[in-house]
Amino acid sequence: MSTTTRPATTPAPPPTRVTRRGPSRRLRVLARVVAALGVAVLVAGVAWWRVTAGDDSLGYAALRDQATLQGRQDIVVMNSLDAKGFDASYRAWLDATTGVLHDQLAQLTQQQRSMLVDSGASTTARVVDGALTELDERAGTGRLIAAVELTVVAKDGSRTVKRNRFTADLSLDGSRWKLSQLQQVGVAQ
Repeated sequence: MSTTTRPATTPAPPPTRVTRRGPSRRLRVLARVVAALGVAVLVAGVAWWRVTAGDDSLGYAALRDQATLQGRQDIVVMNSLDAKGFDASYRAWLDATTGVLHDQLAQLTQQQRSMLVDSGASTTARVVDGALTELDERAGTGRLIAAVELTVVAKDGSRTVKRNRFTADLSLDGSRWKLSQLQQVGVAQ
């Protein structure tokens, strides 16, 4: 008898799973999207900078807004008086003014101060509307018009509301706009 030996067969190894090294597909797509957005933001920022870098009107607009805001605030200060706290009102008037107007206020006599205190009247002001009509940034001057509502409380407690219009000359004093002139404007009839 003949015996033939068959070669022993080894079972085939199970199929191995191919693993990729490196980031997953989702991560790669996300990275590309983030990079594209970054480039878009950078391009938009550079474009905005180029458009506004030489635009002097932005600086002028900021100066105009600052002058208008400070002028309106100073008109309120100059039209407000607390008869019981005259010294604080007076210091606020001096802080809000410059030039000739400041000098005039600084020269108030004791008799004039006493008259204001003795009247017992207190006033509070509110700018209803106001606008800058002139601005010379090189000279540091401007002109503001304003409609002001004054509430006067007399010594006896009675209240009166008055409406006035003012024109104010502004001067840049350091980094702050101050009133250099304040005049009531008459109403034409």
